[in-house]
Amino acid sequence: MGIFDLFKNKQAPKVDRERPVEPETSMEEDLLGSIKQFRNQQSSVREKFLKENDEKLAPSHEKIERAENFISESGLNKSFPKVIKHIWHWASWSKKDSFEKYTAFKVSNISGEKDGLREWSLSFDYEGNSFLFSFKEQKSYYEDDSQYSDMALSFDGEKVLEISCISDLNREYDQWSYLSIKHLVISDWVRSIVEMDELIELYDIKSSREFGESMFKEQAENLPD
Repeated sequence: MGIFDLFKNKQAPKVDRERPVEPETSMEEDLLGSIKQFRNQQSSVREKFLKENDEKLAPSHEKIERAENFISESGLNKSFPKVIKHIWHWASWSKKDSFEKYTAFKVSNISGEKDGLREWSLSFDYEGNSFLFSFKEQKSYYEDDSQYSDMALSFDGEKVLEISCISDLNREYDQWSYLSIKHLVISDWVRSIVEMDELIELYDIKSSREFGESMFKEQAENLPD
């Protein structure tokens, strides 16, 4: 008996008339299935890219983190903007005979250049070292009340610090807060900036007390003992 004879002798299967015939897979289902598969593939591609990119950038992230930790733990994130604020007008004030009245620490060889309030530089000698401070306001690309600037320092002719700062446009022109680190070389200048900061703090306290003292004395002058 040949193979075709086997098929001839087989009876046709009975069709269950009561059982509905399942429809073939629709085009929509096929398309949705392929989309799901494609998205899963692309998700894997993205995860692989992110992992490789994170590994590549890990050394840079570590350097930034160490620098940010140093800036924060040393207090330079607050000290340096405070020094910038204190010396803001020194280029013009240094020409006055009463200049020392407005300084928290003694300096020499003051020289400065200024382009309004948006960009200026100031150099002076302090405790045998030369300092060059610079400030530059940056153009803001955001539609908000924030303004950005760069503040930098050169110590004995070498650039040692540059930070980005942020300010609220509704505040005073010289009120800036630390945002991020852009350049850092750690050396003796750090001690000098911390020292300047502490002297400014003492200077501000003395100035406030002297002002209050004169007011209280004037008020109490004609009062009974």
